Amino acid sequence: MQNQSSAVLIPVGAPPNDGTMGFYQATEAQQFVGVLGNSNTAANATVAATDLGKMFGLTKDAGNNYWYIDNFITTVANGAVCIINELIDPVGTLNGREAFVVADAAQQLNL
Repeated sequence: MQNQSSAVLIPVGAPPNDGTMGFYQATEAQQFVGVLGNSNTAANATVAATDLGKMFGLTKDAGNNYWYIDNFITTVANGAVCIINELIDPVGTLNGREAFVVADAAQQLNL
């Protein structure tokens, strides 16, 4: 664009990028989905029907830097922050997906 030093060309169908970055606030209404794992044994964790309603921690994998639901962390004192409210993958799935909400005590941006 002539005479417009800060003008940009955005291809058709591409979302405009204004430099801002969105995020999802952890509230009672916001549900997240994560992969189940176990930090104690570094083995596969299995989705179980008894996971519903339980509180687990979140752990960052040292190998790939992804976060996962850690079913080894089961108390608030040890870092449990998410409450499982839905099983996405069937019971018995290794490293399956589960939906969770962040516990009230772990929410930091509640307004």
